[in-house]
Amino acid sequence: MRKIIFFDAAYPPPIVGGKEKQAHELAKNLKNIDIKVIALTSQKIKQFPFRNYEGIKRLGIPYLLIPLVLIILRFFSNTIHIHTPSRVGLFVLIFSKLLGFKTLFKIPNMDTVGDNKFTDKLILLFSNYIIALEENSYSTLMRTKKSLKLDNKDQIKLIPNLVAKQKYAFKTNNEIFNIAFCGRLVDQKNPFDFLKVIYKLKYDNGLNIRAHIIGDGYLYHKLIDYVREFKINDCCKFYKMHKNPSEIFSRCQLLVSTSKKEGMSNVLLESMAIGIPVITSKVGAAAYLLGAYKDKFTFLPGDIESIVERIILLKKDQKLQKQYSNFLYRQVNEINSPNRIIPIYGKLYMN
Repeated sequence: MRKIIFFDAAYPPPIVGGKEKQAHELAKNLKNIDIKVIALTSQKIKQFPFRNYEGIKRLGIPYLLIPLVLIILRFFSNTIHIHTPSRVGLFVLIFSKLLGFKTLFKIPNMDTVGDNKFTDKLILLFSNYIIALEENSYSTLMRTKKSLKLDNKDQIKLIPNLVAKQKYAFKTNNEIFNIAFCGRLVDQKNPFDFLKVIYKLKYDNGLNIRAHIIGDGYLYHKLIDYVREFKINDCCKFYKMHKNPSEIFSRCQLLVSTSKKEGMSNVLLESMAIGIPVITSKVGAAAYLLGAYKDKFTFLPGDIESIVERIILLKKDQKLQKQYSNFLYRQVNEINSPNRIIPIYGKLYMN
C-alpha cells in the first residue's frame, strides 16, 4: 500500500469547514485504491500527538516542529498533498519540495490566487501539481504560468470536490416552505442577507416559511439579536454546528447560499446529494454545479430582491421543484462521485 502525506492546518476532528471535510473524505476514499494517508496538522490533539481518526493516522504538532517532522516523514513517503493555502501551507510546500517530495497544492477557494503575484509564482514554482476547483483560479494560474514560461503543461488541474452518494430525500410541503442556510457565521458567508430574505418573504410576501440556520461563528449572537429585533425569531431556528447537516437538509424544500466567495461549496454538494434544491450566489463553481439551471437559480452576491424572486418562483411551482431536485441529484452523482474523482487523484499520486 502506497503512503502519502496530507497537510491541513486544521485537519479534523473537529471538522471546522468544507476544506477540512474534503481533505478527510478524500483520505478515507483513497484507501479503496490502496493509498494510505498520514495527515499532518498543526491543530492540537488531546492526550497523544499521534492517533487515528476514522481510520486515518493523524499527527498534530506545533508549528516549530513541522520541518523536523517533514524530514522524518520523507523516509516513509515521497508525496505530499497540501490542503491549506495560508502562509504555513506555502512554507510546507516550499520546504517539502526542497526535501524531494512530489508536491500537490490545492486551491480551496476563489481569490486565494490572483491578488499576490509573488505568492502565485511560488505556488507554481514549487508545486508538481496544483488543484483548482473553479475556473477563476484555474485561469489566473494559467496566465501567471504563461508569463513565467514554465514548461510543465499538465501542472494545473481542474478537479471537482467529491461527495458520497446518498439516499434521495426531497419532499414537497404544501403547508410550510422550509429553507436551510448552512455555513460558518462569518462575513464571507453573508448570513445577514439570508435573514433579510426571510424578513421579506414573511412580511412583504406573506409566505409561511421556516428558516433552519446551521453553523457557528463570530456573528452568531448578532444574528440572534437581528431576528429578535425584526420579529422573525418565530420562523428562524438556529442549530449551531451540526455533525450531519444533511439530516436537517432532508426536512427542507430549499437550501440558500449567500456567500461572497467560494471554491466548490461543500454545503451545495451535500444538499444536492440528497436532492434538495439550491439557490446560490454566482461565485466559485456554483454555475458549474447547477448546470442547465445556473441562470434561473443563481444571483450576484448581495442581490436580495433576486433571491426573493427565485424562492417565490420555486415555491409556487412544485413540478419545477421536483424537476430541479431530480436534475441536481443526477448531476452531483455524475460529476462529484468518489468513483470518478478518486482515480484522478490516484494517477497524480502514482505518476
